[in-house]
Amino acid sequence: MFIADQWQDYEVLDCGGGEKLERWGDVYLRRPDPQAIWPARDPSLWRRAQAHYHRSEKGGGSWEFFAKLPERWTVGFDCNGDPLRFYVRPTGFTHT
Repeated sequence: MFIADQWQDYEVLDCGGGEKLERWGDVYLRRPDPQAIWPARDPSLWRRAQAHYHRSEKGGGSWEFFAKLPERWTVGFDCNGDPLRFYVRPTGFTHT
């Protein structure tokens, strides 16, 4: 396992209560994470979320958008001096 602590375009801002708040470039997403069973560290951060994925009791779920987001956006990662670029977008099943 490698730690990506120098990644500038991705960050977990907070997690807890079964969810995580992430930053992908300039986009802030709130999505389920059933392993985050502790309370959120800083509830005030969660207001930054531009979209929130809600799980359905019947399976699946849907995104609630608080701001207009692009269909997809580009983020980068420097992998040992080799710059990588890839697209990020919200999917219909909680993943990005």
